[in-house]
Amino acid sequence: MRAIIVLMVHSVRRLISILFIADVAVPSADFFFGDQSWRFDPDNQVNLSAVLVGLQLFFAAVVMLGIYTRERRESTASVHGTWLWLLLTIAFMVLAVNAIFRLPEILPTQQWASPNTIWLLLLPYPVVLAPFALLVGLSVVWLTLSRFGDHPSWSRGIAAAIIFWFLAMVLGCSLKLGLMPPGGYPVGWTLQQFLTLLGITLYLWGVTQYARHLRASLAVSKTAQPRGRLLLRSIAIIASVTLLGSLVSMLLATSNPAYLYRYNGNFFAKHDNYNRAATAFNRSLDKEPNNLKSLCGLANAYLNADSPQKAITVCDQILGIDNESLFALNLKATLLAKSGRYAAAEKCLRRASTLEPRDANL
Repeated sequence: MRAIIVLMVHSVRRLISILFIADVAVPSADFFFGDQSWRFDPDNQVNLSAVLVGLQLFFAAVVMLGIYTRERRESTASVHGTWLWLLLTIAFMVLAVNAIFRLPEILPTQQWASPNTIWLLLLPYPVVLAPFALLVGLSVVWLTLSRFGDHPSWSRGIAAAIIFWFLAMVLGCSLKLGLMPPGGYPVGWTLQQFLTLLGITLYLWGVTQYARHLRASLAVSKTAQPRGRLLLRSIAIIASVTLLGSLVSMLLATSNPAYLYRYNGNFFAKHDNYNRAATAFNRSLDKEPNNLKSLCGLANAYLNADSPQKAITVCDQILGIDNESLFALNLKATLLAKSGRYAAAEKCLRRASTLEPRDANL
């Protein structure tokens, strides 16, 4: 087993240059060929970028497992915190799986999940994984300060990785809040994937360099500070990054609350919580009363929540703004037919078929 780990660590070290090239090539392929194949489609969960992220996280886990076994075998007397490498190995394995197969979105399925707050679904995955992410970040910073003090380039590589991950999270938040200009989503998503991949590769480069030069005499940095001070510095760094990330997320969220409420409404509807979806869409309409996307979502929520008259009222609102809305005409006709008002339903369908004469369903 030990020989296999050593062989994999050596193989990963030789792949670093290729991975740096792939960090640019794969997101670019997703951007240019996303509409030609599902493998490059960013809306597909198992796209090429997600697979590369998972693969690199797996490589990092293998390298850290190799460091753990080496330090434990050769330097137990002089090295403190060796067990953190094992903790990070497990954590990166979990993240590798999550990169391809998303962890369940548990928040909107809970009865206590309130649609009246814009914060609930701002960042579903980070909210669920926040304690886990803080523990991982604290471990990474502590090990970097204690191991890489004599090799500034390795420390700078890890620091750059953390910065890129932070920027990727902020960019992801901007995409989710719809703050990108029209047509900017593909570019933003590509840039986010590039930052994520480059961060992982830089982290992988740092730990492989340490694994390559690891000896008993190098296991502890000669410039390392006492463990207590290292822990305080690590906590301070992670706390600063967390507070800054929270502040940026808060500013982004409050800059576009109508979109966020609408996002929450769509999220609740996806999980068949139509009453809460209707509440979230109404909160969005409080901010933007004539937003057609929110009105369409609200009408659909009322339809599935067995409130046909409310849905018809919303359809009339939509038609008051856009009298050629096929969605509103079709939905209103369906609701009128269900209530036995066939003449009114026929009138809606004839009007819709005039606008779209080739629609066989109409």
